[in-house]
Amino acid sequence: MREITAQFDRDGYVHIPAFLTSDLIHRYNARLTQVMQDCAQAPVQHVAFCGAQALFRVNELLRYFGAHTLYILGMPALQRLTQTLCEDEVVCTYESMLVRSAANATRVDWHRDMNHQQNGRIFTLGIYLDAALAEEDALQVLPGHHLSDAAISTLTSMLAGKMMTPLRLPTRPGDLLLHDVRLPHASPPVVSERMRKTLYFEFRPVRLLQNANPHWLTQRRRLNDIAQRLYARLHDKDESEWSLTQQETDWLEVLYQHRQLLEGAEYASNSGSQASLKKPPVRTERKQSRPESATPPDR
Repeated sequence: MREITAQFDRDGYVHIPAFLTSDLIHRYNARLTQVMQDCAQAPVQHVAFCGAQALFRVNELLRYFGAHTLYILGMPALQRLTQTLCEDEVVCTYESMLVRSAANATRVDWHRDMNHQQNGRIFTLGIYLDAALAEEDALQVLPGHHLSDAAISTLTSMLAGKMMTPLRLPTRPGDLLLHDVRLPHASPPVVSERMRKTLYFEFRPVRLLQNANPHWLTQRRRLNDIAQRLYARLHDKDESEWSLTQQETDWLEVLYQHRQLLEGAEYASNSGSQASLKKPPVRTERKQSRPESATPPDR
């Protein structure tokens, strides 16, 4: 853990190969088939489409992958990693799944998730369900520039003038990439006939959220406990048992009732070509989609 912390502070990112097992990736992908159908009827705040109505992002992720996502958040290895980096009680403030494909043809332009310093580590954690290719859609970063005060527009001008070269971070299914929210990063579009799905979570120390909506913060702190209990319940269980209890399903409704406005990302421009991970493209409101089905309360 000491090496991970040192690299994170120095470079602004850490790559951990094979963080998820192939079995867990298979379970997530199997659930995706049904989710893709649900998303066609999901309300605008849950799902973002772009291109030829191709799915781009699933927000309120626990509605669609409740058991699977909470299981990952409750994994002891992930708990140790996030608590070590935060050096405090850690809060997951955001979760989503980004879906990249040639059908939506989106690129994520150079940006920072947050453009100011903070007294503690705040980071975005990405878990890859599919490969990201070095020659295509792999994440690009500017190592060490999480400590720079240079504006993104200045850095992109330097990149265009070949005064600096970004580092590409190819990944395989199951890899974990985490980066400081201030680290400049970008991602080209997928152009080949494949799909790249990535789970994204943002983590912060609870001490940096003391001014947050207290109801929102209470439920976000509960998320951690619920994830650990669910992991203990479902670990080594058959796929047929991987669902939420009625109590957990009811809690999800409470969790997503509360909103908290966090910092916006810093892009070089406001052009329509860029894709934001937290701000979905506008589309027509659609019918409410049901949360992931619950097991009977007595199960």
